[in-house]
Amino acid sequence: MNESNQGRSLREITRILFQHWVLMAVVVATATIGTWGYCQFVAKKTYRSRIGLIFKRPADRNPLTTDQGERQLEVFVKAQQQIILSDTVLARAMVIAEDPTLRQEWYELRNQRDREAAGYAEQTNVSHDIDAFLTEGPVAQKVETLLTKRQREFRDFRDSVELETPGGEQVAMTETFTLLVDRPGDKGAIARYSADILADMYMHRFREIQQTLSAPAVEVMKNVIDDYRNHLAQAKDGYEQFINEHPGEIGVLEQLMKSGSEHGVQRWLSKIRENDADLRMKWAQDKAVHDVLLSVIPAKVFETGGVGQMAFDDVRSTIARVPVEFLEENVAIVEVTKHLAKLEARKANLESQFHESSREIQYLNEELDTESRNLLTAIASQAQSLGATVAALQRQIDENQKLIASTTREEEATHRKLAQYARLKTAFDAAQEHLARLEKDEQEARANQFRAQHAVTIGKLSEASTPDPTHPLRPKTALYTMAAFLASFMLSIALAFFLDHFDHTLHSSLDAERYLGVPVLGSVKKHGRFLVEAGMN
Repeated sequence: MNESNQGRSLREITRILFQHWVLMAVVVATATIGTWGYCQFVAKKTYRSRIGLIFKRPADRNPLTTDQGERQLEVFVKAQQQIILSDTVLARAMVIAEDPTLRQEWYELRNQRDREAAGYAEQTNVSHDIDAFLTEGPVAQKVETLLTKRQREFRDFRDSVELETPGGEQVAMTETFTLLVDRPGDKGAIARYSADILADMYMHRFREIQQTLSAPAVEVMKNVIDDYRNHLAQAKDGYEQFINEHPGEIGVLEQLMKSGSEHGVQRWLSKIRENDADLRMKWAQDKAVHDVLLSVIPAKVFETGGVGQMAFDDVRSTIARVPVEFLEENVAIVEVTKHLAKLEARKANLESQFHESSREIQYLNEELDTESRNLLTAIASQAQSLGATVAALQRQIDENQKLIASTTREEEATHRKLAQYARLKTAFDAAQEHLARLEKDEQEARANQFRAQHAVTIGKLSEASTPDPTHPLRPKTALYTMAAFLASFMLSIALAFFLDHFDHTLHSSLDAERYLGVPVLGSVKKHGRFLVEAGMN
């Protein structure tokens, strides 16, 4: 019997290993072949597909907001990652990729959209068909089922998606990033479909967000231009009416305006009239804005605590009716308006990530409510201040009229007509220039909306890669087999020494005396693992 504290020589170790080599071979072969067979025939094979995307941030020409400059790359990556990993994008991609019928229908819609964009097909309402396909019918039902009843599968799909981006690029340069999707089954086809459709769903969701942010600017600019065209029509009617009433004197009036040949009292009177024209223009503008404000702002707003008693929707609708030119005149109002626009953009971003009842959305709604009421209060204060300005301008105009009346008794009718003509012409020219600026802002807003709808800023850099069916991502057969071989080999060695430790076979007379405790006179023959007691006393 072997003693537990007895050291083993190299010869003894070799004897033990060769004595149990069959058992060791069986253990190693079983573990190695079993692992290889499990990886080849039993384990579910997972494949990886990748697709590259390219994104170029356009210059922000939204007339309601100002460009904040270049953002850092990590901010951009986080924004795109939040869109890609949102429940809506992932659920749509998973549902369409797994269903052959939905997948085929989506590819047909996508190809039709691409052909129309390239000019190879007649323009149809394919954008509406795509929206209906994603938000109605089987896709919407399966997305709802996936998010409510197949949450474990959805979490597995989310964990299989990874966003990879190179570092070092600066914002405003071309950005590239890669989507990695790991999916089992169908020799890698499901992984390729998932990556391709996930990229499509991301780009579609990106267009939706961009369109949501750009559409309000177009609507606001349209309303402002419609309101200002009425003011331009009034200035034009007054100008044309004067020309029709005095057709023979227009040339003289134009010459007097350009030559400046007045002197003495005439020059002084001309300055007074020029000042009067400026005051009247300012008064007309302020009065028009003030009247518009009084017509769109409820009287309750001007009462103490009136804004706090209004509903949030009433506050927002009142603010929306306020002319933009009035909002741009006050620095504090401009800053609050910018902050509200940022909050709206932030809310649109969070709504794609959180439920509307979540704490983040609730906090943001409260902040929107507070800032909207602050803005309406500031507008009301500015409107009251504008009313005082209109009254002061009116008094100045009245004083000028008295002064003009006292100094124009000796003036000819031509000079009086000249002042009237100059005022009408100046007002008409100024109105035309301002309308041209507003129309330019509207065109830029529509250009932003067009870019958002047609997604000229984002596209696929490469098609989704097709995984090699013979080399899945998991399981790694060669690695796992080698690990099993090494582990089983070490285990078989340990098992050989373990069996030898409990082996009670007596190999000599000395072992027999130690085991029996009495002297042994004869030899001990080995027969299997039993003692032959012949010759023992």
